[in-house]
Amino acid sequence: MKDFLDRILASAPVAALGRARVHRTLLLALLLALALGSWAAGGARRPVVLLFPRATDGRLVGELRALPSRKAEAEAAETLAELLLGPSDPDLAPLFAPGTKVGAVLLRDGVLWADLGEGALGEGGAPLRVALEAARDVLALAAPGLKGISITIGGRVPFGGGDEQKK
Repeated sequence: MKDFLDRILASAPVAALGRARVHRTLLLALLLALALGSWAAGGARRPVVLLFPRATDGRLVGELRALPSRKAEAEAAETLAELLLGPSDPDLAPLFAPGTKVGAVLLRDGVLWADLGEGALGEGGAPLRVALEAARDVLALAAPGLKGISITIGGRVPFGGGDEQKK
């Protein structure tokens, strides 16, 4: 880092810089102020644990991601979208079929309602019950104050509606 700052200081005109030590400190303070300003302007991130089945045995494994902090509905939509992207670890398998999209996400009276596209019914993911339960668990971990979570596929409740809510 010091070499980087020395190169920046060496490339600047001598008349403008004066004493290098003072200016190095000022440059570091400026970089810190820019980093803090970026964070305050929306760069805050929150840790989210996503669950994916291990490719070898199908057991769910947690994968930590850092997602931007937003309002509750936007956070849930982004968490689901990240989950649908699939794991970054090559030893893990995706929960839902490739190409599955997040539809509407609403938060009403403490209940999160999320709709996934019809692609969730396709091949290439975990069994649907496992995938939906893992998605609910991820959302419950990401937003612990929810009263319930309902996930639909193409606007319809899967499995006749018995499994759609979880506290």
